[in-house]
Amino acid sequence: MQKSTSDSFYADLAPVARFGDCLNDQVYTPAPSDWTVLISDVRDSTAAIAEGRYKAVNMVGAATITAVLDMTRSTLLPFLFGGDGATILVPPSLRDQAIEALVHLRDNCRQMFDLDLRVGAIPVADILAAGHRLAICKYELSPGNYLGFLAGTGHAYATERLKDPSPDNVYLLDRSNTESDTPPDLSGLSCRWQPLQSRRGCMVTLVIEPVEAPGGDGEMIDRPEINAAISEILGEDMGRFAPVSLDNMHFSWPPSGLALEAGARSARHGRLGAIVSVLRSSLGQLIAERLGIRLGPYDPKRYHAELLDNTDYRKLDGPIRLVLDVAPAQADAIAAYLETEAHEGRLHFGQHRSDAALMTCLVFDIAAGNHIHFIDGAGGGHTLAALDMKRKAG
Repeated sequence: MQKSTSDSFYADLAPVARFGDCLNDQVYTPAPSDWTVLISDVRDSTAAIAEGRYKAVNMVGAATITAVLDMTRSTLLPFLFGGDGATILVPPSLRDQAIEALVHLRDNCRQMFDLDLRVGAIPVADILAAGHRLAICKYELSPGNYLGFLAGTGHAYATERLKDPSPDNVYLLDRSNTESDTPPDLSGLSCRWQPLQSRRGCMVTLVIEPVEAPGGDGEMIDRPEINAAISEILGEDMGRFAPVSLDNMHFSWPPSGLALEAGARSARHGRLGAIVSVLRSSLGQLIAERLGIRLGPYDPKRYHAELLDNTDYRKLDGPIRLVLDVAPAQADAIAAYLETEAHEGRLHFGQHRSDAALMTCLVFDIAAGNHIHFIDGAGGGHTLAALDMKRKAG
């Protein structure tokens, strides 16, 4: 297929290596108007989380990214994990392939994870026509590993369109959007690490959204100011409070996520074959971990160092989203600061607290160090923090 001239838009963007720099609007570039925003959302995720199935919810959210990237791997694409769903932007030449991947995932989601998935495709042109802005920053976690951060209200608008219950919602994808019945390939998706226990006493998940000033004159409080205030409360750079460390990374066998990882592979390989495959590969990983030796492409020491860099505990899709390992007193101080700013009408925020975080892994090429690890607060951190913000905002 002939590629459009905008296909290389994201690949050509200069990467930004410091999270703090991503808070500045100047590093964002408008998304091409001929691209499409693809979004997934687990239906009734709050109920599933209440039933203790938050790890399955996370797995489905990450599966959205995995399924699309497997179908479109020749082009670098911006994506973000959202806990109970995900967002990925695609150029026109990949739109049909990506939609096919999403519809296949949705159709197989009940069989693989016992959850229902809602998927949608919202053209960037429609977002712009509705008066919203959508811009992208390519955040470089490490060489070759990127997250697509978003600025503007365009992502929130796209999410609203996905969840529009109208029976004639043209953005909601259904069976008519694809003709193939090939199940999605989710072989790069895994969840083998034990929950990451807090080292300081509290894993706090935060969503913070600055409020626009009356008259559209920008935000009443900007993201760098919020970041600086939280760092001052913590007394150190926020990066020191990442939820993942060598001290709380523990690998067990069989892996606690065996059923979920096998479920992700079951549509293509059958349930029994998928279980055997996961047990075999995870046993090799266990041996390498226990003996501290390289086994095939898996080098534990190197992988651990790369993993610490390649986590998405800080991200931007309009609001700031954080998962931080802090002391309870620090969590209280951050909440007090945000409450004050919210009372002044300068921001909206929500939070969720737990004693651990969860990590869902997406491994593209372990030998090349190409892997990304999605972080969420245990108990449904991202989802419940967003609900908390919605409740507070009225």
